Amino acid sequence: MSFFNIFSNRTNHTSDTDSDSDSDTDEQTIGREVYRENNKTIYVADARSFYLSCIKTWVFNRSLNDEHVDMLKSEILKANHPDFMGTFKLVCSTSGEKSIRIIDGQHRMAALSKIIESDSKFNMNIILEVYNVSDIDGPESWQLFSKANNVLNVQEKDKSISGASYITSKLAQEFPLAVYDPKKLRVNFPSIDKRLLFERLKKSSLLESFTEDEVLKMILKKNLDLSKQPQKYYTRKVDEKFQDKLEKGYKKCYKTGCYLGLHVTDPLYWIRELEAIN
Repeated sequence: MSFFNIFSNRTNHTSDTDSDSDSDTDEQTIGREVYRENNKTIYVADARSFYLSCIKTWVFNRSLNDEHVDMLKSEILKANHPDFMGTFKLVCSTSGEKSIRIIDGQHRMAALSKIIESDSKFNMNIILEVYNVSDIDGPESWQLFSKANNVLNVQEKDKSISGASYITSKLAQEFPLAVYDPKKLRVNFPSIDKRLLFERLKKSSLLESFTEDEVLKMILKKNLDLSKQPQKYYTRKVDEKFQDKLEKGYKKCYKTGCYLGLHVTDPLYWIRELEAIN
């Protein structure tokens, strides 16, 4: 018999901040394997163990809809049956740092969390579909996400979501010390919040006119151009109170190789500039 072992953050659910890294974790068993095929494994787990595992949602998930969460909470209390819940879909990286994310079921998880946090006796069985992927934020995860989200549907016409996901993932791979998930590390200047980057790219007109690879090349070219600028280029037009912050940020860019976030008020200003010249 096989069990679902994860490396789970021992994070207080009521905390306003996440732990600094997924690596500071304990191994925990939360489910029993019932089916396995290729890269997919299905487990039966209990809701309380799943809640205590503190597995985070995928960085590209939509924001929670509070009304939808409250509706699900009410329905769960009425049904209390795993078939009603459907399956929770998760992706688990198979290379590099061990990481696992919820790509489908974040609203149901939020509803279960509300119930568990107000009722110490509540528990129920749930079903987990866990998919092994090479890159937690790569195209495999995106394909699973787009197929799974049927209730709050991913519109077929919204190709910009896929493109933004692809570009964000590639930039995070290129500049791992400068572009990252705020759920894993606190984003300090001049680093770039991966989630905000994704949201901004998703709305950008660039992906309406160019392929994702073309846009990625534009961004990398922009970063290369910025890297050739002296420090005074960044400090010349800012208030004196920001001078020290920019000087320290400039030195950090030497280490990360990423100059895209070196702006005190709008770290994604360069997207607007690229839109203006293309």
